Amino acid sequence: ISRITAPVIREALDRTKKDNTWKNVKIKHIKMLFRWAYRQGYVPDLTVPDRLERYPEKSARQKVVGKYLESDELHAVIDSMSDYTEYQLITRFLVLSGCRIGEALALTVKDVDIGAQSVTIDKTYSLTTRKVQSTKTEMSERVIHMRPELLALVKSILLRQKQICLAYGVRSALLFPWMDGGYMHYEAYSK
Repeated sequence: ISRITAPVIREALDRTKKDNTWKNVKIKHIKMLFRWAYRQGYVPDLTVPDRLERYPEKSARQKVVGKYLESDELHAVIDSMSDYTEYQLITRFLVLSGCRIGEALALTVKDVDIGAQSVTIDKTYSLTTRKVQSTKTEMSERVIHMRPELLALVKSILLRQKQICLAYGVRSALLFPWMDGGYMHYEAYSK
């Protein structure tokens, strides 16, 4: 522990070739570890973490450049999914509703209210644990009002949901069920 210095840590982080945001998260973790080690008496002082400076990061505006599709790019993606109806429907739903993929995968038919023209978002499907859990943050819980384009799409999705259940002989309350009635395989959709 006594041989760990700020330059040693900085050199190790630089060797990773990761981006500066990732390195800054690691610096935060290292500082937390040093504070714990100090409280436990393993290190005599906090000079090492105090000397660790954050790496420069892009501004929030620079980070989003190239992260979102332009309208023509989006249409090209959706058109390329012509043989994959479920993928096309969920992609259009994500775009029109602003939902995250996990939120959409967790939706059930009961979360949709055609009469009130709304979709209730109050849970998410974790792609890592493969379980439904609360939304990313408490503020993420919301009711989405369906504009006419989204309302028409949701009606198509509900029809497709019934078709899948009938065609494969499964029962599913999910808005976007897979052929076995379970959750859509995100890895396949992502590819």
